Amino acid sequence: MPLNTIGNVPLEWYDGFEHVGYDLEGRKIMRGARTDELDALIKRFDDPDANRTIHDALHGVDVVLSQEDVALIRRLQRRRYPGATFDPYPETVPFDFPDGKVHPLSSAPPRKAPFLPSKDEAKKVMRLVMAMRSEQYQRSVANRRLQEAKERPDYQQLIWDEPPEGEEYLFTPEEAKAWEKMDPADRPLGFVPQAYDAMRKVPQYDGLIRERFERCLDLYLCPREAKTRLDIDPDSLLPQLPSPAELRPFPERLSSRFVGHAGRVLSVETGRCERTCSLGAEVRSVRWCPNGETAVAAAVVGVKMLLLLPLREPLPAAVRGAALLEPGGGEAGASSEPAEGAVVWSRPSAELQSEGVAWEVSHVRSATSVSWHHRGDYLASVAPEGASRAVLLHQLSRRKSGSPFAKSKGRVEAVAFHPKKPWLCVATQRHVRIYDLASQELHKKLNPSAKWISSLSVHPGGDNLLLGSYDKRLCWFDLDLSASPYKTLRSHSLAIRSVAFHPRLPLFASASDDASVHVYHGRVYSDLMSNALIVPLKILKGHEIASHLGVMDIAWHPTQPWLFSAGADGSILLYTG
Repeated sequence: MPLNTIGNVPLEWYDGFEHVGYDLEGRKIMRGARTDELDALIKRFDDPDANRTIHDALHGVDVVLSQEDVALIRRLQRRRYPGATFDPYPETVPFDFPDGKVHPLSSAPPRKAPFLPSKDEAKKVMRLVMAMRSEQYQRSVANRRLQEAKERPDYQQLIWDEPPEGEEYLFTPEEAKAWEKMDPADRPLGFVPQAYDAMRKVPQYDGLIRERFERCLDLYLCPREAKTRLDIDPDSLLPQLPSPAELRPFPERLSSRFVGHAGRVLSVETGRCERTCSLGAEVRSVRWCPNGETAVAAAVVGVKMLLLLPLREPLPAAVRGAALLEPGGGEAGASSEPAEGAVVWSRPSAELQSEGVAWEVSHVRSATSVSWHHRGDYLASVAPEGASRAVLLHQLSRRKSGSPFAKSKGRVEAVAFHPKKPWLCVATQRHVRIYDLASQELHKKLNPSAKWISSLSVHPGGDNLLLGSYDKRLCWFDLDLSASPYKTLRSHSLAIRSVAFHPRLPLFASASDDASVHVYHGRVYSDLMSNALIVPLKILKGHEIASHLGVMDIAWHPTQPWLFSAGADGSILLYTG
């Protein structure tokens, strides 16, 4: 592996180039081939050395760790010494005492000299004492004291004996004239300072009586002072929201009712009735492939996820979808042997193939929902009781599946892909965890303070997230602010079953067991200093409660402000503006 010699330089400087640095001879070190994050994740399922492979970003290569390297890392994680043979507590090396003495090293008694007074210091002290007793020294001390007494001021002289030449606080004639010309309210002093030769001649302050009168007058008139009260309308303290009439278009009325189901409808996607498929069991969820060039749908039936072709007419999208799901189509054929413990893609029975089903994927437990990646090649399915395999990621082109988690994070209720980043949002009963599929680590954990999360939807911009819960809460999260909800709405009277953002318009909606659908205006500003604007618009009704269940699922039209709702009463309703 060539040694990268760029030094202490950030690797972000080479993001726009095909190389990551230079070797010792000055030649460019080319960057490794960049692959899709989801492709790399699926590839790790088949690589036996995936758990021992790390990416060296400095040199742009993947390095497989040896057993010694893994052992060294594990010792460091356990806060142990790097070397396995290192002994932190060696045996004490005994000292070699020829005489056989133990403690102290020398048994000689202390010397007497350090404890005796110094004779030289005693001689110096005696010379100083004799000098201080001499007459010459005494005479010099007396002369110095007399000189200090003459220089000391006489503090015993009375201050009234000699009047000072001028008083510090008296006005000069110029200051007295200026004081006379000033307005009484602007004068710094309310009196003219005067000089007296004795304290007993100082008269009483002539303005004392007037100041006491004014003070008593202020105390008397204080309770009768007119106070200006603030007249504030309580409605003015509420935030000013725009009128719903200014936010049109949005769904306002019931336009169509689609009937034909014998039981409750649990999932709905926009479109007209093109084909009726009998899949043999209750359909828990159905979703179109978001890639408009491929007409493929995914449905969850019991413990299986079915991939089917819903169009009968030979349209280009239907032809491409059929070619992709053929046994020999895609990047990997159906004849490839699956790895041990891997999720198996199998061909359905002849009866299901006649209904348009091309492939079926089995789960360990009953599945409840399916979600597509925005590119249309990946999708995720949820089996809440599947423990570590509660979430499965599937790749359509290679027809491979795998579980991204090694341990169970709790009962998983819903998953959704981020529309712009390689993130996967996983909602459990109490929390929402956002995982970075590229680095394969937890990016953020959201705490909605809900007892049981039921549904999840990500804003098309990617910076906001919507949660619905069975305890009647609708939580709006701003991922740039904090892990707590930006807004929590409690407008439904029963459990919320589904929430959804419109893919293009600033609209979102929530469906509940109270047989109502609430439509909101949710505008997200590009300015990071401005918070999202949430305005309630309309409460749509039309479903009936059946077996204590109301509206089970909602879906927006891709371009129009139209809303589809599926209810437990077996009907599908279309609301338009």
